[in-house]
Amino acid sequence: MKLVISLLLIVLIFTCGLVIGTKITISKEKQRLIEYQMLADKHLELFYLMCFWVQLKQQNKSIAEFFEKRGCQTIAIYGLSHVGECFLRELQDANVVVKYAIDKNKINKKYNIEIKNVDEELEKVDVIVVTAITYFDEIYIALKNKTDAYIVSMVDIILETLYDT
Repeated sequence: MKLVISLLLIVLIFTCGLVIGTKITISKEKQRLIEYQMLADKHLELFYLMCFWVQLKQQNKSIAEFFEKRGCQTIAIYGLSHVGECFLRELQDANVVVKYAIDKNKINKKYNIEIKNVDEELEKVDVIVVTAITYFDEIYIALKNKTDAYIVSMVDIILETLYDT
């Protein structure tokens, strides 16, 4: 509990320093604590996402239902880390085509899929699914001026499919 309070105070002090223009130096140790907390939050978000995904599977539902319901036939995946890879595997037998992936790391030999960088020209697709859920807002901003595709978070897809009656 003391660690959480300390971290909150550090963030508050740092933020206040930025607002009033005063430069505050944070020790490397305190900076590492802040980074660890941010990483823990990211992993917690991913944990909950995967828990909801398991619930979806336990109800014999598929993520593909989300796309079928909307008449989406072509997809691009933003992020080919763990969630992106699971998503790609789940769509292998679905009635949708994953045209390409968008990822900073353009080397992925596990799958036979074209990988583009966000700065490249993006081929037209119906939907771009963002699997990097922690950074959805930033990714949305980066993509919205480059495409007319519907941009959606993996979280929204899973929750909407899970709770759709």
